[in-house]
Amino acid sequence: MNHKSLLLGVVLVITLVSGCAGPITQITIVRHADIIGGVNPSLTAEGVLRAEALRDRYANSNIAAVYSTNASRTIQTATPIALAHGLEVITYSRASEVAELVLNDHPGELVVIVGHSNTVGPIAEEFGADLPAGFSHPIDELDFDNMLLVLVNADGDASAFHTTYGTASP
Repeated sequence: MNHKSLLLGVVLVITLVSGCAGPITQITIVRHADIIGGVNPSLTAEGVLRAEALRDRYANSNIAAVYSTNASRTIQTATPIALAHGLEVITYSRASEVAELVLNDHPGELVVIVGHSNTVGPIAEEFGADLPAGFSHPIDELDFDNMLLVLVNADGDASAFHTTYGTASP
């Protein structure tokens, strides 16, 4: 199933289950793309390809904002998708901060958040979503392909769904 079909199906399920007629905020949360250790490392060649895969996955979507921590690896992951949508990357420092920004500034819109192995899950939880089956927190250090799709309806009810993107991690 492609990403767009999954997202539309999830939106339909939440709308039907919640009975909420208001807008649904869609949040995609990913860990930064592939790196090799070090202090504030840059993306590897594989990481650049993964960042481009994220951009390509959302090529026909209306992204309202792209958020990233200020680490080189997250900014490098976020930049291709932001540029493709004519956006600047907005930096954040805490899970609670980015959740508040998204909910206040982008209700009913699609937003992408790039985080770290130990922040992807907590960011989803800040929106009120339980972590889905199949998602491991924290993300393994060699695992870069996980993606959480979080949907928040106008009443604040949230659900998270786990998928992957780009080439499968080893």
